[in-house]
Amino acid sequence: MVPVDFSQQSVWALSAAAMLVKKKQGIIHILYVVDSRVDTGKEALEKVKVDLYEFAQNYQQKLGVSIIPNMEIGNVFQTIGEIAFRLGAKMIVMGTHGIKGIQKVIGSYAVRVMLGSKIPVLLIKDRFLSQSLSKIIIPIDNSTSFDIVINKVIEPGQPFQGSVYLFSFLRDMSSFRKRKFIGKTERALKKIISAGFESKSILIQNNIQDFSDAIIRYAQNINADIIAIPLQTKNPATEFQISDTALNLIIKAPFPLWIINPENI
Repeated sequence: MVPVDFSQQSVWALSAAAMLVKKKQGIIHILYVVDSRVDTGKEALEKVKVDLYEFAQNYQQKLGVSIIPNMEIGNVFQTIGEIAFRLGAKMIVMGTHGIKGIQKVIGSYAVRVMLGSKIPVLLIKDRFLSQSLSKIIIPIDNSTSFDIVINKVIEPGQPFQGSVYLFSFLRDMSSFRKRKFIGKTERALKKIISAGFESKSILIQNNIQDFSDAIIRYAQNINADIIAIPLQTKNPATEFQISDTALNLIIKAPFPLWIINPENI
């Protein structure tokens, strides 16, 4: 499912979604959310319906995929996730600047959309030029959230193929914790390989670099196509907290992010 507002950013997201569904012979639902807080007249709603239908028909021909238009009245932060779940969508593909009414959808705005979604969200930051998502980076730590991301990436039916790179810092760890973490990483590598992916693990012991900056730099060095991350992690009290790494990557990363909210899995 692709939220649209007829902007260039939502067209970029639609193009990315088309590349994904072609491999699975799937369909795309586009969604235009009319803000329920605004008194929208009947004529205006009818115009949106007509424009949305024409938009769907136009890009169905251009992209060579089946596109179904949907219009809903609601709260943009909640409605996107709710409709995607109701439609049985496998993924929400969203341009980070592509929703009117909330201006630029970055930082906390994008997080609010994803917090309400039970569906993983693919964030498209710019024009989508890649023809595949074959190089996937998964930053890992000791939390169970990253196990969920790994399982989702290698889940049957996902559009991702190719190589999975596990990336982590071995900072602030005792020798015992390092050995335990390396063992966990090796088990994850075996699981990924057994699912038919190529896999590689990068463990960095530099204590100075910011983790999100290091991920972006590494992704650029290997020409990665996508970074897959959890939106939230567990704190010692077992309560979910929004990950600083996720927030920083949403703001800084120049390429697509596949974001999973473990709380809603």
